[in-house]
Amino acid sequence: MVSLRHKAASYTDLVRLPHLFIAMADPLAGFIAASSTGMDIFKFPYLLASSALIYAGGSACNDFADREQDPADRPIPSGWVSPGGALSLGVVLIIAGVLCASAAGFYPLLIALALSAAVVSYNAGLKNGVLSGAVTMGLCRALNLSVGLSAGSMSKGLLVLPLIIFAFVFAITLLKSHSSAGKNLSPGIGVLSGWIGACAAMQYLLFSGFFMGEGLVFAAAFYITSGAAVILALSGRLGTNTAVKALILSIPLLDAAFSAGTGGLSAGLPVAALALPAMVLSRRF
Repeated sequence: MVSLRHKAASYTDLVRLPHLFIAMADPLAGFIAASSTGMDIFKFPYLLASSALIYAGGSACNDFADREQDPADRPIPSGWVSPGGALSLGVVLIIAGVLCASAAGFYPLLIALALSAAVVSYNAGLKNGVLSGAVTMGLCRALNLSVGLSAGSMSKGLLVLPLIIFAFVFAITLLKSHSSAGKNLSPGIGVLSGWIGACAAMQYLLFSGFFMGEGLVFAAAFYITSGAAVILALSGRLGTNTAVKALILSIPLLDAAFSAGTGGLSAGLPVAALALPAMVLSRRF
């Protein structure tokens, strides 16, 4: 019984169970944003499942790629999950995610294929470069949001949303390589640029009238939480790992700002609420 429990816990750790809720906030926000241009509600379960499965598969593949460098308590080095088992699970989950997207239509399938290619490329070696890793991870998040957007007919204004989340996740990924405020200034500048760019673009959408004013509620919460984490991390007053976790948990607030800006306050609440199970589960796994 003990070994079975440890085995199950290892697999939930392998697929980053808490972060699956963060990942699903992206397509949910995209789906709500696209609803103003017309959508098919029956596509929604397939889109959400596609995002979660591809993310889980990518996480398993990431552990396989990092098995030689990961600490001893990670699923593969600990021996609870075999390298072949992790890779097989990752491939199966990614394929299942693509198949789910195909059930939602041609455009979701194309985006899911592009997302899968970005995930595989990241784990295959692009993550080893500071810039290439940040760009690829940002692209993964932008495509993840676009999975939800594919439910409706895309307007030019909605195309800005993937760019915003790209800039923010680009900043988060760069922060991982920025170990201290006084070391390697270039990533620090990139982190600030990505975060400021995301916030500035959000404010433009609000002030231009493309977004409704309700989006400002979640946007303000996003500015405060993410801004505090970025500034404290770059000043050396907050550990990088802690800051990165805080920034990842603030992604649903950014997604909620998209949703509330297009669908009202009530549309943003379920998106922001996805951060709650992620926070609870992150303390257990």
